Amino acid sequence: MLPSPAQLGVTRALDFGCGTGRAAALMSKAGYRVTGYDVSQRMLARAGEIRGDYANITFTSDIHSLQGSWPLIVVLGVLDYYPDSRPMWQEWKKLLEPNSFIIVTVPNARSFFARTYTLLSRFTYRAFVTTNATLISTARSEGFSHVQTQYAFPNRWWGHTTLFKFRYSLNVAFPQ
Repeated sequence: MLPSPAQLGVTRALDFGCGTGRAAALMSKAGYRVTGYDVSQRMLARAGEIRGDYANITFTSDIHSLQGSWPLIVVLGVLDYYPDSRPMWQEWKKLLEPNSFIIVTVPNARSFFARTYTLLSRFTYRAFVTTNATLISTARSEGFSHVQTQYAFPNRWWGHTTLFKFRYSLNVAFPQ
């Protein structure tokens, strides 16, 4: 689902909630210049240790330095920890430039594995599962248009993760 830089006509991407930088490394290998953002200084330090040899990846915890400048944001496994995703969509609007894309993952609400994950998360960091319809509705209410849904496993009943691609256009018309 991650479009190549040539497909989007952009070379920069933001890995929002980057953790140790695994997705940033994959985007870097695909040709993007990547900034990884995370609130955890510990995770950013670990990302720097692991991914320090990547010339086209930088890491930051300063969200204010990222405002309004991103053609592509990738958010993997962040919405799992928010019972209401609306504040996150509002934050992402501040980070995106016009006619840009955001790719997010959430646990697949129909999956046995996602339900097990949610139950087990009660012992660590609480995870939340939302339905596809609720996620898409929330994103649309914040000005995003749904472009694509893809299950991370061919059978949607078994796959833990669902990927969504949205476009943010600042109310500018664009062809689908």
